[in-house]
Amino acid sequence: MADDVLISQLPAAALALSGTDLLEIEQIASPNNLSGKTTLAAMLAFISAGISGTRPYSITIALSDLTTSLAAGVAIVGVWVADFAGNISAVMTAVGIAQSSSGVVTVDCKKNGVTIFSTKPSIDILEDTSLTGTPAVLTANPTAFVAGDKFTFFIDAAGTGAKGLQITLKGTR
Repeated sequence: MADDVLISQLPAAALALSGTDLLEIEQIASPNNLSGKTTLAAMLAFISAGISGTRPYSITIALSDLTTSLAAGVAIVGVWVADFAGNISAVMTAVGIAQSSSGVVTVDCKKNGVTIFSTKPSIDILEDTSLTGTPAVLTANPTAFVAGDKFTFFIDAAGTGAKGLQITLKGTR
């Protein structure tokens, strides 16, 4: 057909604008297409969807190392400055080594200095994630952000002996 294009012929500028790479396009836009060709309309729709905020993302940020026990306090333990606009629809925290004797691990995330949680995620004693503890409840779900928004992370409660804290933000961009 006249509007068929080789995936490898897509302009680099269009790929950069969409935040997409060739492998991703091949897997998502043409999963059953063995010829390496797709219609121009299908490619433009895929790229447009990527620009308009329908592509999922997941970002995991390490908030501590694996050898030092966590400590609660007012210090920022992690920072992420968004390099794209999007929404956060789910948050999970996890530890590499669970606390063994007392207390829970509770984390706060602030966007431009304001918490994004109405209920902060907590990891229970002897557990590894907030999925089995207190799950995060976002103040606004989804929580919108723009490129340049600054997210800071704090340990509100550290438990005893927990190590290797991380937080995962999920949503669309």
